[in-house]
Amino acid sequence: VGVNQHVDEAASPRIGQPDYSTLERGQVERLASMKAERDLDGVASALAAVRARAGSDENLVPAFVEAVKVGVTLGEISDALREEWGTYDG
Repeated sequence: VGVNQHVDEAASPRIGQPDYSTLERGQVERLASMKAERDLDGVASALAAVRARAGSDENLVPAFVEAVKVGVTLGEISDALREEWGTYDG
């Protein structure tokens, strides 16, 4: 159905491409603003907690939640995990 029977002959509407450079610039500005306004001591403490839990058998999720609450980015959390565990090169 739709391939050889009941085919819709109407042309699909064209969907424009967004200006990704403008979107990127806006996102970079929002990220810089968010980082400038956050509590740096809270960020450092939260990242230390992520690293400590990554080096133990404790559940990481509570440390992730607390880190995000104080404004730690996903990239910063990922960097902390890479520092603790390294990367897979296989």
